[in-house]
Amino acid sequence: MSSDLSLKNQIRKIGIKLGVKQHFLPIYELITKPKTARRLKQYDPQNDSYGLNTEKRDFEITVSFTTFPARIGSAVYVADAMLRQTLKPDRVILVLAEEEFKSINDLPEDYLQLEKRGLSIVFTENLKPHKKYQYAIQNCPDSIVITVDDDIFYPEDLIETLFLSYKEHPKAVSAMRAHRMIFNDRKILPYNDWGIESTYTYEPAYDLVATGVGGVLYPAGCMTDRKDLLLDAKSIEAVCLDCDDIWLKMFELLCGLPVVLASKKKQEFLIVPGSQKNSLQSINVDGNGNDISLRSVMRFLNMSDEELYERACRPV
Repeated sequence: MSSDLSLKNQIRKIGIKLGVKQHFLPIYELITKPKTARRLKQYDPQNDSYGLNTEKRDFEITVSFTTFPARIGSAVYVADAMLRQTLKPDRVILVLAEEEFKSINDLPEDYLQLEKRGLSIVFTENLKPHKKYQYAIQNCPDSIVITVDDDIFYPEDLIETLFLSYKEHPKAVSAMRAHRMIFNDRKILPYNDWGIESTYTYEPAYDLVATGVGGVLYPAGCMTDRKDLLLDAKSIEAVCLDCDDIWLKMFELLCGLPVVLASKKKQEFLIVPGSQKNSLQSINVDGNGNDISLRSVMRFLNMSDEELYERACRPV
């Protein structure tokens, strides 16, 4: 699946090989500057012709995302994009940590306009990236939940694309972007050796790991059997606080929930300029945090490499 995220990853890998990793972001932002400039011009938080769904239908869609102080400026573009969708959501929830933001008065003025258009802002305990799904799954149990990240210019057909995939594969997690777990002799290889941005199949598979960057759809009640543990704040804090993708993937495997790529066509996910100065990627990818988190969750669930292989590599 080719995208501007692929371009970013290619530049990052070249930078690592050349020993100049710290310079890859300016190069990426320079290359994508014309595209991002056009997207910035489209932004209009006061445009009340866009908003939430007002029609009766037999399903609900809740979009949920989170951010933190360093990215509060870029997250407005995400909220705006979710309120411009061709398939309108029933809710768009921004979940913030109450220790970082006391009230909406601490936020830029644009958020007041976005609230008028339908954005809901809630304040919870600080579970870092886990906030983007934890609150929504807990409080909207009968709703489809779509999670997005806080640093991307999302296309206006994102929800529609994910929902069409869900209609075709109602018992799978639909993702715009996924990595493939790779094993050798039934042992999991390091994260950086996985099939990054995999396109090896467009059918549901257990070895695909949905990544939140492109947008992920979770069917309503899809992990009910493990919901209490999945959403348990103390367990999240103790085991895998910085890595929601790995935590979610392991519970999907426990619940027999495969992942499917939602679209075969090229997806353009532009990164909001200036949003990468504080990024979990430097911890989880460059710093091998994903491997540490995976092992931590495996120990917590008492899961061996052999069991992980059996669950991830079984047919759907």
